[in-house]
Amino acid sequence: HCLVAPKWRDRRVFIAGDACHTMPPFLGQGLNQGVKDVANLWWKIAAAVKGGAHDSLLDSYQQERYGTAMKVVASSMRVGQLMEQLKEQYIIGGNRKCIDFAIQQKKNGMDIRKLYALARSQIDIAKPIYGNRSKLDGRTFPQLVLKSVSQAETFIFDDVFHESPTLCPIVVVLSGILNSLSSCMSSQQKSYLELVGAKTIRIAKTSELEELKRQKVSADIPSNAFYVVKGRHKNILEEYDVILVRRDSIVYGAGKGIKQVDELVDELRYSGWFRSQESSL
Repeated sequence: HCLVAPKWRDRRVFIAGDACHTMPPFLGQGLNQGVKDVANLWWKIAAAVKGGAHDSLLDSYQQERYGTAMKVVASSMRVGQLMEQLKEQYIIGGNRKCIDFAIQQKKNGMDIRKLYALARSQIDIAKPIYGNRSKLDGRTFPQLVLKSVSQAETFIFDDVFHESPTLCPIVVVLSGILNSLSSCMSSQQKSYLELVGAKTIRIAKTSELEELKRQKVSADIPSNAFYVVKGRHKNILEEYDVILVRRDSIVYGAGKGIKQVDELVDELRYSGWFRSQESSL
């Protein structure tokens, strides 16, 4: 059974999970995609209720999630079809027939061994309505294990959001422990991010790690400076000065150099998604 609802919102009513999409079990994504629906939606509702966020932020829920749901359903169906074909080949001639079938499929451009990995790779990608400047946009920010430079504290990236006393819609990840908002963007953009309640953390670049180990870094390291203990894709910090991460851990955008970063923050400002803390967000 493969069904995707055409409409996920009706004014103040939203649907998520199986109410939005039913899919075959072959990729094991029914529950996972439901969780991703809610992760995409809850903070947007909170921003609208508590901070008067623009209605377009709520509309972005289906706009961002619908395409991903359709891809996962299609990939699940393709995997299911191949499983049925392999079953038929096994009945006809056992393992030998299955191997011959797989070899023929590969010659035809379909590598069965890579199909599952390909299908899985599409699962975390949600094209953001705003932000299409870097290869990170719309992807889940890696769950890095971080350690404070000034203290012995170790935690995961998600904890950055939970420690915020207010609804924190955006985390600004600065590449470099001595980096700052002032050095990456104009004062106007810096003020906007502070007003909407964005939280800023600095993560050490690979080139700074040896200096940290030798304790050669300045004693004036800010308290929000960390280095990566472990985590996949940690090298993305080398490519950008600033990465804006949304409340659902989806990357809003990334930029290098003041011009790129200013344009990125401008896009966020004019989207109307967030009001400032002065408006009670």
